Amino acid sequence: MSNREALSIFLRSPVSTPMVDYLVVTTESVIQLKAKTFSRNLASVSLKTFINSLILHSNVQTNTLMSTLYFLVKLRGVLPPSATGIHASTHHRIFLGCLIVAAKTLNDSSPLNHHWASYTDGLLSLDDVNTLERELLGYFNWDLRIHTNDLLNILAPFLSPIAYSLRESKNARITKFAPSLSLVKSPSQNSAHSETVYCSVSSIPSLISSTSTNSVVTSMSTTEREDSVHEFNLRPLKLSTRMAFANFKTIPSTTDESEILPKCEPLLSRGLAA
Repeated sequence: MSNREALSIFLRSPVSTPMVDYLVVTTESVIQLKAKTFSRNLASVSLKTFINSLILHSNVQTNTLMSTLYFLVKLRGVLPPSATGIHASTHHRIFLGCLIVAAKTLNDSSPLNHHWASYTDGLLSLDDVNTLERELLGYFNWDLRIHTNDLLNILAPFLSPIAYSLRESKNARITKFAPSLSLVKSPSQNSAHSETVYCSVSSIPSLISSTSTNSVVTSMSTTEREDSVHEFNLRPLKLSTRMAFANFKTIPSTTDESEILPKCEPLLSRGLAA
C-alpha cells in the first residue's frame, strides 16, 4: 500500500532535473544509433535540451511526463535487439512519439500534432510527427493500457525513497502514541477503581460524624457510671443529636430519678428520633 501512496505523491510533485536525466538514459537505451555520420545542426541539439524544451512549451505535468517511461520501456521490449537508428534525431523522435501517446492516453485534452511539431523548434515537421505516431501505434498494436504494477516497477528509483519516508513517518507516529496506550486501564481495573470510590464516598457521613459520636459515647459512659439505674439503647445518631446530648450532659447526677425522666424524654424524643 505504501508504494501506491508513494506513486500518488510522486505524480503530484513538480518536474525535476533527476526526472529529465532518467528520461534521457531510458530513451537512449531503447535503441542504439548507427555510425554518427549526421549533420552538425542535428547533432548539436542534445536529447536533454530537446526534452526540456518540450516540457517548457507544452507545460506537461509529472504524471504525463513520467508515464512516458512506461511506453519507452514497452517499446524497448517490442523492438528487436538488432534494431538501430539511422537518424541523429532517432532518440528525439522516439521520445516525442511516446510523450504524444502518453498525453493523448491520459488527458481528455492534449496538444495536437501540429502543436507538437512547433514545440520541436524546427527539428521535426508535421509529417514527421504524424509518421512517428502511426509507427508507435503499430508497434504497440494499439494497446495503450497502462498497468499499475508495471508502472510501479518502472518508477521504483523514484518511489523507493518516498515509500521509505512514509514507513518511517508511520513508525514514528506509532512510537509517539505507544506510551499513552499503556496508560489505558482494563475494564476490570476501571471497575475496581469505581468500587473503591463508591465505598469511600459511602463512608463520608460516618467520618464527618465521628467526632460528635465519640463525644456522645463518652458522655453516655460517664452518665452510666454515675447512675446505673438508667440504660439507653444507642441507635445510629444524626448530626442533629449534638445539641440534645449536650443538654443531657448538664443534668446533675444527684437529681432524683423521678425528676430525670420528665426532663430527658422531650430531649430524647427530638434527638433520637429516627
